[in-house]
Amino acid sequence: MPHLRLDLSSGVAEGVDLAALLSDLSETLGACETVAPASIKAYANVRTVWVTGTGAPPEFVHLEIALLDGRPQALRAEIADRLAERLILPFRAGVMEGRVGLTLEVRTMDREIYRKCGGPTPHWHAP
Repeated sequence: MPHLRLDLSSGVAEGVDLAALLSDLSETLGACETVAPASIKAYANVRTVWVTGTGAPPEFVHLEIALLDGRPQALRAEIADRLAERLILPFRAGVMEGRVGLTLEVRTMDREIYRKCGGPTPHWHAP
């Protein structure tokens, strides 16, 4: 059920192999405790219209990691740290030059109301 949603401004997306980055992030998440690699969904949204606050870098990258609830905070922090190490790689120069703001967050999805559909006779069900 984990979702990796990468939002980034169009200027910073240029020259980055987003498919390779999503693959790397997915593999990193899939190697974490309690994460089933086959359940990961990763996608990127390149934003063509955005505004950053006064004094902030003009470009941005934000990764949201959405996990089903029930994982301890220490494990969620470890997941955040591992993905942060991978996320910075293609954007390090822009961050160091002050052109790119890089953020990451871990959100929990309520297991009781999350639904998925699949299987040989597709129907909606809770995980």
